[in-house]
Amino acid sequence: MQVKILYFSGCPNWQTAADRVTTVLAELGRADVAVEFEDVHKTSHLSLAWAGSPTVLLDGRDPFAAADGRPSAGLAIDGGRHPAPARDACRIYLTEAGVEAGPSLDQLRTALTQALGNNAT
Repeated sequence: MQVKILYFSGCPNWQTAADRVTTVLAELGRADVAVEFEDVHKTSHLSLAWAGSPTVLLDGRDPFAAADGRPSAGLAIDGGRHPAPARDACRIYLTEAGVEAGPSLDQLRTALTQALGNNAT
């Protein structure tokens, strides 16, 4: 399984998301799963999965994307004709506690359990 967190270095929230991911992996007995980090300012190609900082990807998929598969934090330019998230975009997540700057422990637990189960087959 691949876990990657996309972020920009000025984001105050990416480390919280990283801490939550590693906490849940440890709870699930999967501390062996490496978490990769990609600073979008250090890449010439912005991932299509980028939805603002932090974006958590599990096997290249954003489990917190909108139901239509598009990033939930997409921003629109050109009057909305061309959705394009900015490199410095912060992402918000709707959690059981309300709006937060990252997915909750429960949301990550659900997403990681499902992704780990899918990798077991």
